[in-house]
Amino acid sequence: MRSPAFYTRQITVAKKQLNSLGNIQLSIKQSKILRAYYRDRIIQATENRNAARAANITVIDPIYL
Repeated sequence: MRSPAFYTRQITVAKKQLNSLGNIQLSIKQSKILRAYYRDRIIQATENRNAARAANITVIDPIYL
């Protein structure tokens, strides 16, 4: 599993790409497909980041007990 920072960067990039879709001319179908794709990437990266954070916590917790 990668670090939470890696997934945070993925989220940032996907959000920028999603916001920049308004600056290019696309058909309605292309726009819907790309928006759905970037939204899915944001959701997936957020879940992965949260899992990475949880894994780091569970690995570190026994040391402090």
